[in-house]
Amino acid sequence: MLKETSNPTGTVKPLEPESYYDTSSPELRKIAAKQTFAKWRHEGKGPSYIKVGSKVLYKGSDALQWLESQKIRTLDHE
Repeated sequence: MLKETSNPTGTVKPLEPESYYDTSSPELRKIAAKQTFAKWRHEGKGPSYIKVGSKVLYKGSDALQWLESQKIRTLDHE
């Protein structure tokens, strides 16, 4: 299911693992700009994505998994 990007309260909802998002969604823009996602795709970096024609979608679980993999462990939290 592609998530609707408008939110009447102005708050951004967290990524839902079983939902799909495009790079204009506020949920993904919390991670990076639309242009950054395009650069990452070109470089083979970033979260896994699905391409249907010219449409690029990110599954919430893939974005969350990639985001977690970017975590930097500090000495205080090992």
